[in-house]
Amino acid sequence: MSKNNYVLENKKNPFFTILKIIVVIIVFIIMIGLENSVNVNNLCFANIIGLDKSENIPSNLLVTFQFITPKLESSNSVSTDETLITSIDANSLDMAAHTTQDYISSNIDFSNADALIISEDLAKDGVQRYISNISSNLRYNTNMYIIICEGKAQDFIETLDKNKDISPLTYFNILENSEEYTGSTKVVNITEFSDLLFTTYAYASTPICKINTNEDSKKEDKEDKKESSSQSSNKSNSESSSNNSSDSSTSSEKSETIDNTNSKNTNTINQKSNINIEVGGTALFKDEKLIGSLTSDETAFHIMLTSRLKSYTTTLDFEKDDANNNQNSSANVSITQTAKASIKVDTKGSKPRIDIKVPLNIIVLDTPAGEYDYLDSNYINNVKNNIKEILDKKMEAYFYKLQKEYNVDLDEFYKYSRKNFLTVNEYNEYNFKEKFKDAKINVKFDINFNDSGLNIEK
Repeated sequence: MSKNNYVLENKKNPFFTILKIIVVIIVFIIMIGLENSVNVNNLCFANIIGLDKSENIPSNLLVTFQFITPKLESSNSVSTDETLITSIDANSLDMAAHTTQDYISSNIDFSNADALIISEDLAKDGVQRYISNISSNLRYNTNMYIIICEGKAQDFIETLDKNKDISPLTYFNILENSEEYTGSTKVVNITEFSDLLFTTYAYASTPICKINTNEDSKKEDKEDKKESSSQSSNKSNSESSSNNSSDSSTSSEKSETIDNTNSKNTNTINQKSNINIEVGGTALFKDEKLIGSLTSDETAFHIMLTSRLKSYTTTLDFEKDDANNNQNSSANVSITQTAKASIKVDTKGSKPRIDIKVPLNIIVLDTPAGEYDYLDSNYINNVKNNIKEILDKKMEAYFYKLQKEYNVDLDEFYKYSRKNFLTVNEYNEYNFKEKFKDAKINVKFDINFNDSGLNIEK
């Protein structure tokens, strides 16, 4: 028998080989599934983590968790409507999570957390250890948003949780929506914040959240209650009791509704709503400590310089004008950025010179006259010149705050200055970080004015 015939006659059947491979794969998958499988009814997901200063022990944290507790409603659906809020006084985030696990029967999963909220009081002392803890621990989601809270993070989370008009799973989409449609926030996650925090010449920043209050509404509620009590004083005890309970419930309902239409605080949302929480503005950090903040409008200018402002609607106050009866006037405008800002940094002199060109599309939405008078060329030119002057002043005020008040190169101009130096030593000797506060900054807005007829004019 030849060698070729021997090989052919004793060749193994490939069917059994394939069958063995399939069996091994199935067994391997089953083993993995058994090791890591968890019943959905025995899971809860940490959606928000809040950090405050402990009121009991100065070195401790008050850690607040919002948990989503999914429940199987049928074989094909899972409900995530139920939430759970708990606060733990502990010396670290990990210890708080460990303690929480001791009394919550479900297995806690932190891998899908949406947001880390840190109170401004705690942030002023430094945030590096909390960010490092989350970044280095695989159990946490490093893509979660980081937000600084005006006031206590615990109060914000509890207020958010009580409002049934808000879905806890989708609420923090407001950050991305605010950046895209209003320019009032710039989204930052843990990874991005950590990179900025530990980069030598960079400065970290985060969005700001807060609870809106309306003192005028509270005063009105008190006056209504006193008036109601006075009117019912001559009635019988039973009627008085009934009216008092009715007034109490009415007052309670009013207190849950924040009427911002009467508020003189320009930072509150201008609407009547049960949703009395807000996100807007930017918190500034220096050496891992919170040092100040930018308003929502100033945040829009920050986005203009570092990214691309997609949509920004604002009111611009004009100077006194004979055409408007010598009265202050204003116009509402819609601003979009057509391309990224062009930035050049000159370091030849003792003080840096920064030249910026920002291309913008502007639509005048309305004016004091009630509409944009396209037929009056003098009126149109006056409006356009006023808009340019106001934007120049707003940008000047923005840089004054960054340079003179905080000395923070938030827009990362240092990146544009590096190319002017051949070596790192030359760059370090120039000390751009220190000289930024005295830099001469020239901003030119390259504006296209659009009218409702889609005509464009420089």
